[in-house]
Amino acid sequence: LERNGQVFFVHNRVQSIAWVASKLQSLVPEAKIAIAHGQMPEAELEAVMVDFTRGKSDILVCTTIIESGLDMPNVNTLIGATTRFALLSPPLRDRFGAVYRLDFYDQASIETILKRSARILQVKAEAGGLREIACRARGTPRVANRLLKRVRDYAQVKADGVATQSVAVEALSKLEVDPIGLDEVDHKVLHTIIDKFNGGPVGLDTIAASISEEADTIMDVYEPYLLQLGFLERTPRGRLATQLAYQHLGLPYDKEKPPQPTLW
Repeated sequence: LERNGQVFFVHNRVQSIAWVASKLQSLVPEAKIAIAHGQMPEAELEAVMVDFTRGKSDILVCTTIIESGLDMPNVNTLIGATTRFALLSPPLRDRFGAVYRLDFYDQASIETILKRSARILQVKAEAGGLREIACRARGTPRVANRLLKRVRDYAQVKADGVATQSVAVEALSKLEVDPIGLDEVDHKVLHTIIDKFNGGPVGLDTIAASISEEADTIMDVYEPYLLQLGFLERTPRGRLATQLAYQHLGLPYDKEKPPQPTLW
């Protein structure tokens, strides 16, 4: 924008596109922001695109409608974020000059974040208590801060307001968060695959129906961490629980790999 250019900000969910635009407006109050998506009336969409072409707005928050070959020479920036990069069409994917990957935080970084949050929230927490929370935070600051608040509440009622290591363990156990951060739904997913389907492979929709959870929620919220831990495998035939998953749950693993096929 400082170079008098314009920006495409790709957000491919119509339900939340207005919320994203409002967040951007709060971050860049001086920018003029417009919204465009394929569910808009044709006349309204055309008016938005014409105004953007004429420079009446600086940022266009839009769905992947821009992959259809729109040529706007004044646009010098394209921003997008997705957990399903492979689903982007090649023309749109090729428009991104630099691609970066967000990874989970390591435990030391999470502990640093928790120390800062504890100061801000005025939580009395010992190093051991913060360490226990960090171990269970799934490498995500948002999860760490949520668990810190729950441990604080428990400590205020049960332990004179001090989040020691033992208090943190007790509080997180009552929340059904295990020592590596798996919660009730994670355990349901693993136990469903192992107990009901002999370890898999089993389809995602079948798992979702078995635990009364949306398939998209399992895939976007729970699977990434289970895959990172090596507890799940994705195969062409469905999800498969690994030996590591059996070991973590304390279950015997007696599945043998099938013999390699031969030509004879």
